[in-house]
Amino acid sequence: MTRRSNSTRRNLRTQLEKKDDAETTPRDEQPSVKLGKFGDPAIVLGKVKSRILSFAQYRVVKALLEAGEIGLSKDELDRTSGHRDARKILARLARSDPDWRAVIRMAVYPGCHYRIIDLRKAPAA
Repeated sequence: MTRRSNSTRRNLRTQLEKKDDAETTPRDEQPSVKLGKFGDPAIVLGKVKSRILSFAQYRVVKALLEAGEIGLSKDELDRTSGHRDARKILARLARSDPDWRAVIRMAVYPGCHYRIIDLRKAPAA
């Protein structure tokens, strides 16, 4: 068993105090994705994303968040987001980051919906 020095404990305590509320909130108490206004960083799985969403990405994610658990069909997603290539935008976003990949669900079969899942309600694995 290793013992930590007082300075190490103090540094850890300082780091914990500096964390943002979104990062210290337990995972089951916060939504999987939180969007502010356009230009603000998104919070995904409690992590503030350093990369700001483009306007197209913001509109697509916002449309899915507003749709809720049911999600949107391809046509509904295109119409609601205002982008005809919303599926490609969503797929690129999912490929760009593992946290986004964890919450974005693409429609795999005809009749399925695109959605952002809320991990608070997902069954435990």
